[in-house]
Amino acid sequence: MSSEWLDIQSFVSDQEALKAVNDLAIVTHVALARKVDADKSPRAEASRDFLRRFLADLDRVLQGRRDDTVAAGVDPRMQELAESFEAARRDVSRDRSVLLAIGPEEAVRLLDASEPPARRELLKVLDDLRELISRHQQASNMAIFEDF
Repeated sequence: MSSEWLDIQSFVSDQEALKAVNDLAIVTHVALARKVDADKSPRAEASRDFLRRFLADLDRVLQGRRDDTVAAGVDPRMQELAESFEAARRDVSRDRSVLLAIGPEEAVRLLDASEPPARRELLKVLDDLRELISRHQQASNMAIFEDF
């Protein structure tokens, strides 16, 4: 498989992850405002399901990196994202994000938050995840569009 094709797949995967993050953030904001109980909408459930898998995969790769093992079938894109996660965690000049502080496994638990304080924490995690994925996507964008 060509490097260009992998970069395109990475871009598409990142877009899918960003969509799930944004959809769940919107639903969570609406739920906090108590305007509509959109929390159980199909869009919210689909976003939660996607993010559960995404964060579990990220956590699995991070655990493998800590144990110096390589998980079979690890997506190179997820490996790069895990490296970005670890680099952000080591960056002392950066404000500590909630996601970096609690990790992906704990973030999964927040996905079903129903109490307002936990939902506000979820929004912080979603913001952090959006930033992490967006930074990761920039590398794919540069590789895809460098020839144009």
